[in-house]
Amino acid sequence: MDSLINAAALALAHGDPLGALNRVALREDAPALALRGIAMAQLGDFPRARALLQRARKGFGPREAVARARCIVAEAEIALVSRDLGFPEKALDEAGAVLEARGDHANARHARILAARRAILLGRLAEAAALLGAAAPAHALPPATLASEALAEAGLAIRRIDTKAARAALGRADMAARRAAIPALTAEIAAAAVMLEAPAARLVDRNGDRLLTLAEVEALFAAPALVVDGCRHVARAGERQLPLGTRPVLFALLTGLAAAWPGDVPRATLIRQAFRGREADESHRARLRVEIGRLREALAPLADIVATEAGYRLSARAACSARWRRWPSPARSRASDVGRRGAGWHRRSPASRQACYSRDRPPAARVGRSGKRGRRAMKRGKAEVLREYGPFEDAPSIGGVTYDGQRVWFAAGERLAALDPDSGAVVGAIDVAAHAGTAFDGRHIYQIAGDVIRRIDPASGALVATIPAPGKGGDSGLAYAEGALYVGQYRERCIHEIDPQTGDIRRTIRSDRFVTGVSFVGDEFWHATWEDEASEIRRIDPASGAVLETLEVPDGLTVSGLESDGGERFFCGGGSSGKVRVVRRPRRD
Repeated sequence: MDSLINAAALALAHGDPLGALNRVALREDAPALALRGIAMAQLGDFPRARALLQRARKGFGPREAVARARCIVAEAEIALVSRDLGFPEKALDEAGAVLEARGDHANARHARILAARRAILLGRLAEAAALLGAAAPAHALPPATLASEALAEAGLAIRRIDTKAARAALGRADMAARRAAIPALTAEIAAAAVMLEAPAARLVDRNGDRLLTLAEVEALFAAPALVVDGCRHVARAGERQLPLGTRPVLFALLTGLAAAWPGDVPRATLIRQAFRGREADESHRARLRVEIGRLREALAPLADIVATEAGYRLSARAACSARWRRWPSPARSRASDVGRRGAGWHRRSPASRQACYSRDRPPAARVGRSGKRGRRAMKRGKAEVLREYGPFEDAPSIGGVTYDGQRVWFAAGERLAALDPDSGAVVGAIDVAAHAGTAFDGRHIYQIAGDVIRRIDPASGALVATIPAPGKGGDSGLAYAEGALYVGQYRERCIHEIDPQTGDIRRTIRSDRFVTGVSFVGDEFWHATWEDEASEIRRIDPASGAVLETLEVPDGLTVSGLESDGGERFFCGGGSSGKVRVVRRPRRD
């Protein structure tokens, strides 16, 4: 190893990427390319870092297996920090085995730490514990590796809601980071320790609502009270748990009952909360009786539901509803993500705390069914563009757009990209065909690709299921509302409500213009149009398709996809402009 390579490697080990680049920036040999790649990763330029490491790996000869393995480990860390969970596990395991066999125990241990962090992100906590619990090599590991391992252990403890173990792990990480003398690492551990004491959930009970730290959440879960967990969609009382992630109506009913305990909840209120019905009719009341019966049966091991003169009451020793900040909250993600230093972490505003699930939008067959109503005059207005993002690299055209409560996902042809709406930066991507509408159901992303609709796990990028698209390639916008997908048909000027499991068409809503994006906002149904070189955003009656309100889009702009953040913003795909635009949603009195 020549002196410049050695000096650059020492600079990187001490957290000085610019010092390393000063020595090897103009060199094209494989060792220099590898060091340049690691330096660019520390500076936050992950695409360039990955390209440099791939070139370095290919440049090392067949006898340089250790160097190639180190490149693979570095690529795996970049993929993890970029939230690209599709990096092959087998390649990382094989690289770790090569490093262990050749005596590079520090990098072999680092490979295991990366595998454990990936398992934590995927929710495979037992696997992560096994990886972190493996016996360490006989000789001492570098302090930076020990700090990384302790941070991963803290992240695992936080996911298990074990604050005592998390604090102990952060204490070990701090001691190791101080020995390593890497300021960025020390600062990150200190920030993780501070955020561990930050609010992590919102407790709603008969006394109102208040914020809880993770330690208070741990104490709450240990108590015998019935807790409705808005993050995991489960009801728990001590060690007993009832998962309700696939039964959103039952979960909405239980949340309302728990928030009012020990009082009762009027039937009209439950109908409004669970079914989003503005005015209760006999069909709503009949369905409420059915759903309450189902909830009572499912909840029998934990509590009972009692009918009262006004409505229903939860009968339990104590009850409350705990809604988490949307994952990943800074308190939990920082502790499991040491590789993010230099990558640009953006904190969310404390005012933006949301439940860890999407708000169930009303099924179109039930929205607006309020008996006899008179005609309402259609409102007209101008669309106000608040902000533009892009154009983006490798995204010549934008198709569908959706919002998961934290990131804006947009269809960019051959990939599905995630955008941070605060910074405007692309923070992740999934390599999947993404030609038209995009929707989010609180857990999975639905993406139109040709003549099919794919259901994708946004955490791992894995394909969960595929159903046929009703338009057989002529589909445009896509939205999810409680138990149904709504698929725009561009040329056919209509919107199909379909079964998300089978793709069967349940009903059709007609329009008089070409349909592009589709979105539900609370009990409002919106869709975008484009025809005769003009676009507009419309609010329609989901039962009849009648136009209730229009927003005229400025000349020259098109809307290819439409989604709301649940507040005063529409996110709009810009079609061939390659941009995503923010349009102000009209205020409601």
